[in-house]
Amino acid sequence: ATPGSDGAAASAWSGPSPARLQVGDVAPAGADGQLAEEQEPEEVLPRDMGAVAEEAELCAHHLDLVAEDVQLRMEEDDLLPTIGERGDERRVRLRGQVDATRAEAERLAAEAEELAARAVEAGEQADEASRALIPPEPEERDGLPESDEEEEEWPPKEMVELAERLQAEAVQAAASAKRTAAAAERGAASAEVVREASESAEAEVRRRGDAAVRVAKFWAGARREEMQCAIIWLHGQGESEASWQTKLKGVTLPERAGSCRWIWPRAQLQPCSTRGGVLTPQWFDTPEFPICRVIRGVPDRPRIDEDPKELTRATTRIHAAIEALEAEGLPSDRIALAGFGQGAALVLHAVLRFQRPLAGGAMLSGWMPCKEALRKAAENSTPPEGWESPPEFLWCHGARDGVVEPGLAAESSRVLKEMGARVQFRLFPELSFGVDEEVIRTLETWLVDRLAGPEPGPAAEEGAEGGVEGEEGGRPPGSASGSAGAGSAAGVGSAPGS
Repeated sequence: ATPGSDGAAASAWSGPSPARLQVGDVAPAGADGQLAEEQEPEEVLPRDMGAVAEEAELCAHHLDLVAEDVQLRMEEDDLLPTIGERGDERRVRLRGQVDATRAEAERLAAEAEELAARAVEAGEQADEASRALIPPEPEERDGLPESDEEEEEWPPKEMVELAERLQAEAVQAAASAKRTAAAAERGAASAEVVREASESAEAEVRRRGDAAVRVAKFWAGARREEMQCAIIWLHGQGESEASWQTKLKGVTLPERAGSCRWIWPRAQLQPCSTRGGVLTPQWFDTPEFPICRVIRGVPDRPRIDEDPKELTRATTRIHAAIEALEAEGLPSDRIALAGFGQGAALVLHAVLRFQRPLAGGAMLSGWMPCKEALRKAAENSTPPEGWESPPEFLWCHGARDGVVEPGLAAESSRVLKEMGARVQFRLFPELSFGVDEEVIRTLETWLVDRLAGPEPGPAAEEGAEGGVEGEEGGRPPGSASGSAGAGSAAGVGSAPGS
């Protein structure tokens, strides 16, 4: 590859740098394999400096593209600022790009400096040749008498041609040096963009880690007891966690599950499209209800889907709660997520987009927003070697649901299976958009299976005889162990999103 050839990167040039070719250097071999003859300095300088300038501009353009790609990834790659193996991989690659772009920018700066010196030298040679055209004074002609013939012959034709050629070369050298300097400035600016992006991602990871530690300390101080598992409950749109703390009061886990902590995050108030922009507690904005495949009208049209960026922001809040539990010492696979309605839709994203295994997710009357974005994010979050066991989901839905179309829910559960998850889909014939006692008992059974494991055999039961339901590990969410009090939205639940 030669400098300036189409498709050849600056780093592909393996010959001597054009800016460093000196008089007497041997030019590259020609097409016939024979070495080209040595060039006069007047002919070599402009052509070589022009090639360097062209190479520098190509290199600067390449760095511009790298900077644009990095900025795009900062906006679209949700894993870049996350805590986890896949996030670490992306930041390592970004740090490599920082080093590469900085090295290229420094090389361009050195080339620009060298060409500037060459341009100054060429200008001085041109000035010297121009001064040589000035007729000498009479006393400088060795005392010879002046004659008309000598006047007509001065300055000699050869000197004029040399001065004109050197002047043209100086102009070309100055132009090449200016182009190279501009390319070096562009390269430095692009390298700075990449460096700032890398530092921003690293700073966000540190901020999230520090926030997790602070929240973990707050929770540990509020509860002052060790936990063996945790459940994060996400309420639906237009409500809070308070009503669910009452509804789920009867959900208990056996003593073998250990002390269980319930976390109750609360969605922020946001303008709601389906309520005319009224501020509503919601995890993300849902543009249209009901949740269905097609909105009937004239003509029929597909339903408007949710905004993937809003789902990403909401998912980040839930991941912050999980990271706080991890900072407190709880393994991620001892944390289960569950939710209703919009909260159930968020459970789907939070589980599939987390980079470490979770106990699973339970969805009550939920749906799958931003299907393609979820599919891509789930693939990116999966470890290179794959999950040791697939993500587990419970999906409960009412056959009379008028808010989330039951047929669409069943279809989405099949899509979820295609994405590699293990799904228990339960359709309740008499249920609409809501829960009843049967759904709550189904949820309890699933939570027991995911967090306590199978019931021990008769021998183990005999050894554990004397345990009382409601003691530590088997208490409902409103009791001291499964506590809605210490985990309320005003305290523990609101901290992860703060």
